[in-house]
Amino acid sequence: MVNLNHLKYFYLCAQNESITKTAQLIGITQPALSIQINSFEENLGFRLFARTKKKLNLTPRGIELYKYAARLFEVSDEIDRFVKNLETVNELRLNLGVSDEVERPFVADVAGKLLKISQGKKLSIQIISKSHAEIGDLLEANDVELIITNKEIRANLKLVARLDIPVLLISTVASVENQHALGPGQAKLLLESLGQPLIVPTEDLVLGSETKKFLKRMQMDPPVAISSNIVSCLVRSVQEGAGAAFLPIAYIAKELKKGSLKAYGPSQGLWCHSIFLYTLKTSQSDLSQALGKIMLDLSLLQH
Repeated sequence: MVNLNHLKYFYLCAQNESITKTAQLIGITQPALSIQINSFEENLGFRLFARTKKKLNLTPRGIELYKYAARLFEVSDEIDRFVKNLETVNELRLNLGVSDEVERPFVADVAGKLLKISQGKKLSIQIISKSHAEIGDLLEANDVELIITNKEIRANLKLVARLDIPVLLISTVASVENQHALGPGQAKLLLESLGQPLIVPTEDLVLGSETKKFLKRMQMDPPVAISSNIVSCLVRSVQEGAGAAFLPIAYIAKELKKGSLKAYGPSQGLWCHSIFLYTLKTSQSDLSQALGKIMLDLSLLQH
């Protein structure tokens, strides 16, 4: 099973042609990154880089792997660039904090729809992605006006909206089963009928913890092809047909509508994954209610 974190490090080193430069960009030491790359090469059983004094050169097998890695990460990179460049020259500004566990396309859709309904108000949005704890601190320090997270906060904040998004089994494979009538108890049989391994979030993520509890409750121990703490990588891996995953439907709404992905489970979900929108109790921003309504509309998309 390929470690997606190692794959990401390899992808960035290949792009920058330097371990030292990549380490500086991602904020770790050069020796630590070298250890990660060496470990990845050992697990793969072949060398990825032909090292020279001037730069890193990819080996033939490294070139082949880079092509696959580029396909996997290109969408995630595009979304990150989109999110970082949402600022405009308009007068009204919204600083929005987002937990790094919340899927990027969902955040981009929310921001895009808010800009559309606020065109006459000259709105610009700055989106800051950090850990759950860090964005909570940013809100309390007034560095952002609103935060989107998938963990409940019991501090002195105002809950603007709570979204309980159905989680379904998602795959590129079409089953003969009635996909909307599937109950939780049938998930094991369905996964076997799809003939795919599972793609799972790591347990340090809320979605990963929820997935683990569901599998335990259903007494399921399926083979796992990929695990990662990068939600976008999980979604893209499913799109590439690498396996099936339990995902909130709002994260893959466009793909479901196009029919490129199939969703299995009852309309209320195998379980619900919650997303919260918070602001300060003293906030009087009209944007908070507008943003809450947009998020609610996106979470209610039918599969």
